[in-house]
Amino acid sequence: MKKNTAFCLLALAAAPAVQAEDSMRPGLWEMHILSTVFDEGKKSPFADMMTAQMEQTKKMMASVADKDPRVSKDGNPLECITPEMAREFLNPKADDPGCQIATLEKDSSHMRFRATCNTEGTKAISEVLVEVPSKELIKMQTSTTITLPGGDTHVVKNEMENRFVKADCGAVKPEPKAAAGAK
Repeated sequence: MKKNTAFCLLALAAAPAVQAEDSMRPGLWEMHILSTVFDEGKKSPFADMMTAQMEQTKKMMASVADKDPRVSKDGNPLECITPEMAREFLNPKADDPGCQIATLEKDSSHMRFRATCNTEGTKAISEVLVEVPSKELIKMQTSTTITLPGGDTHVVKNEMENRFVKADCGAVKPEPKAAAGAK
């Protein structure tokens, strides 16, 4: 999975009737992963592998926090959201041709959608709830069912918060795909 998976999923949300000014501020945002649970907390080789990968990523992020402007001092990913990205935040887009997005419900403060992706024999179905309590806080809960080529199925549940840091992104540049509105 890409390091910005959470922001990619966030960018998939759809609520065309809501203006960007009402949902998200452009500027520097920090992603906080509050919890991740694999296979309902049961011990499995998949859960062990994914937990080890997460721990490795966490250590790597912490080790570069003082050198990489895309990592906060606490080791969390930072992303620069341009005004264009903020305007497109609530419009559904999938950056992978193997993915489809279906909006299940939406209003001015929350969105629930389903993303279905088929990539190299692996199928992933994510149910995503995005809550926007303010222009500076976005909460997200995901439940993803992954079916591997051999038929094994696994469930990954995440809870995240994305917090606005400041209007100036400084040395953090927008991701090229995201800036083009394809994220």
